[in-house]
Parts: sequence; C-alpha cells; structure tokens
Amino acid sequence: MTTTSGNTTPPTTPPTTSARLDTDRIEVAARALLDDKITAVRGLAAARQAREDARAGLAAAERHDAAAYTAALRAGWTTDELKRVGLDAPTSRAPGRPRGTQHRTPAAGHSTGQSTGQSRGPSAEQEPGPDAGQDTGPAGRSAAAASSTGPGSSAADSPTG
Repeated sequence: MTTTSGNTTPPTTPPTTSARLDTDRIEVAARALLDDKITAVRGLAAARQAREDARAGLAAAERHDAAAYTAALRAGWTTDELKRVGLDAPTSRAPGRPRGTQHRTPAAGHSTGQSTGQSRGPSAEQEPGPDAGQDTGPAGRSAAAASSTGPGSSAADSPTG
C-alpha cells in the first residue's frame, strides 16, 4: 500500500488484455445445443422410417389386392360384374408374366416368314446405320474406334479416319 499525504490507496492489479472465459460453461451450452439438434434429427429419422414402412406396406397391400382381383377373374367374374358390385380394377397389376394377346398359329396357307428364310429384322430397303459394314472388335466397338491412340483421342485423331 502506498501512502500519499495521509491517504491510503489499495494496491493496483496489472490490467489484463482479455476477460477469462468459463470453458466449462461454454461446453455445457454447446452440448445442450447439440442435444437439441440430435433429438430433432432422431425424430426426423424415425418419421422417415415410418414413411418407408408405410410405403412398403402399401406396396404389399396393392400386390395382394391385384392378386385377389386376378383370382376373382379366374374364378369366372368379369370386370363389368366386379364393377357393378363396387370392386374396380386394382391400380397396379399382379406380379408375374404380362398377359397380352394370345399368339395364334397362322391359318393354312399363311406363312410367318420363318419357314421361308425371311427374317423379322429391318427390311433391306432401310438405310444402314452409321456403323454398317464396319468390322467390330471383341468389345463390340468398330475397328475405327478400337484403333484410337488412347484416352481423349477421337476418331479424327486416329490414322483410319
């Protein structure tokens, strides 16, 4: 303590450049914020899982409905009869092989083109595609594409053209 003309002044402490931070209090506050975020994301994850479960349940119910509708048709019901009693066609089809028009054997005197050696592919009058007449390599690429000099080179860079 210093005394000047009879007055006593308390000793002065040197000034500090920054206030002391309470790191424990900061950590507790940060954990509280993180806990709130984690709680929110847990709720979101649970809601998403419930949504996916509901979608899977709906898909299973639609498959079951379609199979039951098909079974009713096979049992002799018609679509009109089922409609009249309040049972419309399902929104999705039953799983399995698609049922299209039935293939019938050709009538006598008509040919399918298979026995005469004709193909069912494009007719000879159509113009050939861009790779027509080119030899293809083992990977199915044309000889011009296979002879390119490396990555980034184009057909114009290759010696064949």
